[in-house]
Amino acid sequence: MRRKDREITEEKEILAILQKSKVMHLACCKDNMPYVIPLNFAYEYENGQLALFFHCANEGKKLDILKQNPHVAFAINCDHQLLAADEACGYGYAFSSLIGEATAEIINSPAEKARLLSLLLWQQAQKEFSLNPAHLQGVTLCRLNVSALSAKKCTKVD
Repeated sequence: MRRKDREITEEKEILAILQKSKVMHLACCKDNMPYVIPLNFAYEYENGQLALFFHCANEGKKLDILKQNPHVAFAINCDHQLLAADEACGYGYAFSSLIGEATAEIINSPAEKARLLSLLLWQQAQKEFSLNPAHLQGVTLCRLNVSALSAKKCTKVD
């Protein structure tokens, strides 16, 4: 990271960003062509290892790409605020963000799909829902096993 003064390394601050955020941008690549898509997500953080989860339709471009190339990148951000100034070039934008690299894994176990879909629903709605087999059959759940992560907080304009 170029701006070490904005780097976040504290686990507590990284988890706070994840808890506040509702959308991640997932970057995939097929045949040397990038593909970026915004997704709702959930996360788990255990023993210093971060995993991100998302759901999608059972078919489509994203799944086709992930099956061919599971290596992805992602970006998550929150705490957005315009920083006004008297001059045009003095303006800035405050935010907190996480970026990283991961390997995507499609979840096949019905029990694990149910657990992860419940986790995703909790992250998004802060509410528990009953899931039936039709809910699970209608979606694909993917886990991103995070291999690299950096976090940043921008609160002022230089």
